Amino acid sequence: MSHIWIDLLNIIISVLGIYVGLRVLLFFYKRNRQKKRKTTKLDSWLRKAEVFSTSLAFVIIIAAFININFEIHALVIILLVVLTYRQIRNYVEGLFLRVHPLFAIGAMVSCGKIEGKIIRIAHLGVMLSTVAGERFVWNSSFDKSGFTILSHQIQSQKKTLYLKSEKFNKTKLMSLLFEHPVLVIGEPFHISTTNKEHVYLMEYTLEKGVLNSDMVQYLQDQGVETNNTDFA
Repeated sequence: MSHIWIDLLNIIISVLGIYVGLRVLLFFYKRNRQKKRKTTKLDSWLRKAEVFSTSLAFVIIIAAFININFEIHALVIILLVVLTYRQIRNYVEGLFLRVHPLFAIGAMVSCGKIEGKIIRIAHLGVMLSTVAGERFVWNSSFDKSGFTILSHQIQSQKKTLYLKSEKFNKTKLMSLLFEHPVLVIGEPFHISTTNKEHVYLMEYTLEKGVLNSDMVQYLQDQGVETNNTDFA
């Protein structure tokens, strides 16, 4: 066997070893975090690492394969990409859906003219339970038509809340909320800016049994205005 192919085999083994090691570490970390209530920024980053790690491993292996014989192997990869473009596009767009904090099994979602409850999230699409029955929706449809999370029906309480504060910017609000003891571990919250100055939209999850008023009161005690709808 050519030393070049041996090098490729070594790269594959190394990548798989790192990948398996990362998955094992994530498993034990998540199990240990379930014993604690405080969420950290590391939880959000690890969630994204878990979603994108498989794709990154494949990209590294493919890059090593192309490097062996650039012209021929690059042509082979391009041909495969052309033949499987739809599947690849749906897979990639699915990665970004999976890191969305509110896109999860049990959520009611509206995509174009389709509305239903998410009952399964696959690599290429999502199975929805609609009035007409179960329906499979490609991930690309969510990007093309856009989507809206209508509600969530799992034990955790998925919420959205508008925040207004001149004292705290987005980063400081994140730090402030990390100090709160009732945000669910493993369900990272997200704060995004709006088109209004000092107004932010927060998507978050509360521990089962915790009232939303507890979170609102905590923010108001810190001098942050809250509203269920956008500020006028």
